[in-house]
Amino acid sequence: MCFTGAQPFLGSLCFASLHEWFQRMPTRCGVAASETSKAVHMLAQIARVSLGLVFLVSGVSKLYSPIAAQTLLLHIAPIPEQMASFATALLSILECIAGGMLCANRMVITMSLILGAFLLASTMVGVLFVARPLPCGCFGDLIESRTDQWFLLRNFCLLGFVAFVLSQSKLKRGVAGT
Repeated sequence: MCFTGAQPFLGSLCFASLHEWFQRMPTRCGVAASETSKAVHMLAQIARVSLGLVFLVSGVSKLYSPIAAQTLLLHIAPIPEQMASFATALLSILECIAGGMLCANRMVITMSLILGAFLLASTMVGVLFVARPLPCGCFGDLIESRTDQWFLLRNFCLLGFVAFVLSQSKLKRGVAGT
């Protein structure tokens, strides 16, 4: 167990507790454990590919139209415009690589951790500008997006996908907490 005493909510956030919850679910629903395990595995694969596609599309669209992302970066850090352009291109390429690797089922834990860190950092930036939203350029000109409450909600949902993919990847490899 990952929690003790009166902290069941905090414990439910632990990878092993999430796995235990899914493992106990069949006895509650009257479904065989192997069927639930297969369903959870299928959901993890769908979440992994969906997450990869979101970041692949985001990276490619920012490479084609990086202006909004560069502008947000210039609002965050007082750096030269050429540096902002380079940083935006570099982050877009990293998004493409990580998204593609997730879709291809390669280095899933590493890529999920990288994307999770990227999401946490961008969510913190979004919190700074939620009072006066700015265009974030998250999807270039493909989808107009601002650093508002929807930006935060989308990032929290994506972080949930990252946590689920990580939990299933770690448990599959036998690295989760014992």
